[in-house]
Amino acid sequence: MSLSNFIKPHVEREPAFVLKGHLKGPNVTVAIDLAIPAVEIIDSRVNNWAIGLEESWPTIAPRVASSRTAHRATSPS
Repeated sequence: MSLSNFIKPHVEREPAFVLKGHLKGPNVTVAIDLAIPAVEIIDSRVNNWAIGLEESWPTIAPRVASSRTAHRATSPS
């Protein structure tokens, strides 16, 4: 992965969930096989985007700042 593909990358720790079934109904947690640590590389999609913390919250839900994720390989259960 080349850093030249990014504008202003940052790294965040994130949980990743390996599913053993489809998500449906009120008990979706039973579909989780295991949780593993992952790394999310966040990046701006706009050069020189200067916003403060308060203005940045609307960018979280639409994944404006997400770029890549990395996690260890897992074997199927």
